[in-house]
Amino acid sequence: MAFAYRNGKLCAEQLPLDELARRFGTPCYVYSRAAIELAYAAYSRALAGRNALICYSVKANPNLTVLALMARLGAGFDIVSGGELARVLAAGGDPGKTLFSGVGKTELEIEQALLAGIRCINLESEPELERVNAVAGRLGKRAPVAFRVNPDVDARTHPYISTGLRQNKFGVAYDDAERLYAKAARMPNIEIHGIGCHIGSQLTDPAPFVEATARIAALATRLETAGIPMAHIDLGGGIGIRYRDETPRPVAEFVAGALGALGAGRAGLILDPGRSIIGNAGLLLTRVEYVKPGAAKSFLVVDAAMNDLLRGSLVHLTNEDPEAVAKLEVRWQRDTEFHRLADSDPAELSSAKVIKEHFEKRMEADSPNRYSFSIRTLADDRLIGFVGLYLPQPSGCDAWVGISIGERELWGKGYGTDAMRLILRYAFHELNLHHVSLALHEYNTRAYRSYEKAGFRPEGHMRQDQLREGRRTDTLFMGILRAEWEINNH
Repeated sequence: MAFAYRNGKLCAEQLPLDELARRFGTPCYVYSRAAIELAYAAYSRALAGRNALICYSVKANPNLTVLALMARLGAGFDIVSGGELARVLAAGGDPGKTLFSGVGKTELEIEQALLAGIRCINLESEPELERVNAVAGRLGKRAPVAFRVNPDVDARTHPYISTGLRQNKFGVAYDDAERLYAKAARMPNIEIHGIGCHIGSQLTDPAPFVEATARIAALATRLETAGIPMAHIDLGGGIGIRYRDETPRPVAEFVAGALGALGAGRAGLILDPGRSIIGNAGLLLTRVEYVKPGAAKSFLVVDAAMNDLLRGSLVHLTNEDPEAVAKLEVRWQRDTEFHRLADSDPAELSSAKVIKEHFEKRMEADSPNRYSFSIRTLADDRLIGFVGLYLPQPSGCDAWVGISIGERELWGKGYGTDAMRLILRYAFHELNLHHVSLALHEYNTRAYRSYEKAGFRPEGHMRQDQLREGRRTDTLFMGILRAEWEINNH
């Protein structure tokens, strides 16, 4: 793992970050070459034996050292400005393996790209086609082009980074593409090289990616039948990574699905990954300058700011409901309405229903080994759920945890996930525990997936243990170790 704790210190590969801070100062960006190489290798392995080109999306991170590493690995580049072209060239990148994307190319940038010997200019509109043709004619060149076609496929990602629907500004309309290709084929200074699309970023499920591939492949077949050759099909990038509790499918599944949709004997394939190459390969290293006490909470004042790392909350760049995430509070202090849990069997305490009953019926109970916390919305201080933590003595684990979100319409909006993340932080950091377990009904697949995302792993089951609608159902047990939690939440 690129970033992990070793002997109690967070390290980048084998180097402790505190040593890097002393050597280079803060704030500074730290990248793992091994992580970048590993991410790139996932694409190259998946495309082995195929006529394919991996073009790193420079906008994901234009650091010159990162670009130089990508060039040494054999990657091409996907750029969106003349400045990015200059950085690629300065880093040793091959313009013949570089694509020029973006909706607002200036005449100067188009000229720079053509003089540099760019592989292909990805056209986003009919006016851009006319501009590229004019600039190429003035230079006495034929411009290599492909249209970025909007396949009208829902990427099922955050709306701010979804780009493949007909209402989005990117690309030309699917239904208009054949007319535009026919027009481009008649222009004297245009040379058609292929076709492309990009449906959005932070894709975790291959299905939309494969659907878009199938639509673009069908369009490419019709164009070839009409006598317009397709030297390549560019499927863009956008494959997601884990930020919170996402579970993106492996790169190989995206590629395999796309190759299946393209079929055998198809033109060369181009992919433009960015986030999936660099997103988990770096961090911003910053130093705490002050601890500033406040009336409601304390603040850590650091030597980095939003100019160093833009806060995603400004544009709601999470896949969870921003209203849920931004307005969640778990109160760790003794709540005025609910006291600690009454005595109970550890497995029982993992049942959300039983936890709720304990809160409602046994509020007067008190014990130093049982903790209860209420989950409230910050906006209106509305009580929406409960968290229970039970420290049995003795036991095969340090604690049992249970969580309940009371209103069905709030399920799946991130409240429970955030509450579990906070209760684990409390258990491992405040109580210094090492192993936390929970139990759930075998039928509760939604909860199982949620706990699995939080880092819990199966630890066994008890047959015919819990009563559910008049019949007995198995109880499943899951657990998480502090060491694993720290690795996943550094």
